[in-house]
Amino acid sequence: QPYVHHLSAAISLKVAAQVVVDVASAIGRASELGVLHRDVTPNNVGHLKGRGYLFDYSAGQVVATQGGTGAGSSGLDAGSVVSLGGSRVVQQDALKITGTLLWAPYSVLHLRPHSVSSDLEGLFISMVYVSMDGKGWPGRFEPPDSRLEVWRSRRLAQFGGE
Repeated sequence: QPYVHHLSAAISLKVAAQVVVDVASAIGRASELGVLHRDVTPNNVGHLKGRGYLFDYSAGQVVATQGGTGAGSSGLDAGSVVSLGGSRVVQQDALKITGTLLWAPYSVLHLRPHSVSSDLEGLFISMVYVSMDGKGWPGRFEPPDSRLEVWRSRRLAQFGGE
């Protein structure tokens, strides 16, 4: 018996809705504890017995929370960052994207730091991908250009970005 099942378009609307609620709640609770996932993708979201699960925090980051709770209250100074594992970091010049490059949230591609909002954006992108039976939308999954900045600009242009 598997621990969880990966998402597919074959799941019912009821299960899909519950997965969104459960994973969004997990993202919110993790942020209250000072943890960002930074790699919410269809491969890191699953379901079992009608409930949604978020897993693989290897790209995660512990950050101090604004309210003095969570990671900040455990001895980390404000602004401290601790890697939770073997995160994949792609860096070229000033551009730094952590997680799975093809699933990077547009806010992160706009060079904004990872946040609760970008984790929720990753959940949205994942659910759109799953609901479209893994086809995504045109241009979303083009392989990255050898020059990361060119690829980033091309992806952002699809939605009226830079």
